[in-house]
Amino acid sequence: MNRALIVTEIAGAQDFFITMLHMDGCEDITSVSSQNEARRLADERGYDIVIIDLPLQSDHGAGLAEDLAENVECQVIIAVNNADYEATAERMENSGVITQAKPITAVNFWYLLRLVAAVEHRIGHYENEQRDLLKKIDDLKKINRAKLVLIGKLGMEESEAHHYIEKQAMDKRISKREAADEILRKYK
Repeated sequence: MNRALIVTEIAGAQDFFITMLHMDGCEDITSVSSQNEARRLADERGYDIVIIDLPLQSDHGAGLAEDLAENVECQVIIAVNNADYEATAERMENSGVITQAKPITAVNFWYLLRLVAAVEHRIGHYENEQRDLLKKIDDLKKINRAKLVLIGKLGMEESEAHHYIEKQAMDKRISKREAADEILRKYK
């Protein structure tokens, strides 16, 4: 995690979170006490992790956590009083917000940061996988459009058009997508 945002009204909590994040290698740490400022910064700057120390004077702060988890690409941790833990954790679960009961020890927070790093790694893996699949779908759409052009303009059968695209790609040592692009440029 490279960028962190801390939302707390308690100086001691701010110092604790900053120290722990520094120990974890995070250098770009911003701390605010206002929910509005937190929303603005999260939208403008983007953060890897947002830590919200509840309650906040202006509001409980759970809505901020849910909003950030849903609308900003970051991991969100909220720290709540032990008495509020169960109800808050149950509410936050469906939003993907990690809830931690207070008081928080350094060891517990260190484990929590390791959990967040593991979750972030898995999400990154799935995002890469999704990006690859979307590219393949886009490639297939382009190739199918080129086949339709070959069928419509040159009267080829579907299998002939498919073979033609494969042969163009092989002969020119390019991908089938690039061959399809050339066909679309030539015949449109």
